[in-house]
Amino acid sequence: MVTEEPGSRKQSRKNNIRLQKYLAACGLGSRRACETLIEQGRVLVDGRICSEQGQKIDPESQQVCVDGKLIVPQPKVYFAFNKPQNVICTSSDPDGRKTFSSFFSTIEERIYTVGRLDRDSEGLIIVTNDGAMANRIAHPAHAVKKTYEVQVADTGKFEGIEKTFISGVRSRGEVLKAVSITPVGRFEKTVIFKVVLAEGKNRQLRRMFEAIGCKVVR
Repeated sequence: MVTEEPGSRKQSRKNNIRLQKYLAACGLGSRRACETLIEQGRVLVDGRICSEQGQKIDPESQQVCVDGKLIVPQPKVYFAFNKPQNVICTSSDPDGRKTFSSFFSTIEERIYTVGRLDRDSEGLIIVTNDGAMANRIAHPAHAVKKTYEVQVADTGKFEGIEKTFISGVRSRGEVLKAVSITPVGRFEKTVIFKVVLAEGKNRQLRRMFEAIGCKVVR
């Protein structure tokens, strides 16, 4: 007969953690990305498919697999990456385009970018396997401010741009807003703006300038 030590069940419950939080801690992506893995039926707990959001597990006594591979926590790593143009923020690309991961070929941990810059953009982006930190920075609910420098063709259509961008412009059925926008210089036939955003929608800055008839050069 096997007896259970007093308090062991209580301790086991104390170790329980939400599945998506555990996956994020293991470097599978942000919590939102990990929720998608669960929805797609790619996550197994003790050999059974788990498609229920919010399920709790005990990492010390249960096995978690994604796409058939056992998942274990990894040491946290953090990189500041100056993304060049013509590089995309995904780990792989079916069209053979250059990805950020090609710059980290010696890193063993599963890493990903916190947010994204589009292929034509360049600049600082954080690369990590810390899902909790990525969630705090990238999730819209936290409204973390990000600063961008945007070079725009000089069309002379910039009167009232600050009020327009702060109030919001419509693009493809969405309202896109900036926290602030300030002209910081000119170069040849372009104007350079510093723009602060608290959201990060797909190609947001390019779409905002396009909405007022301006083309982003860089």
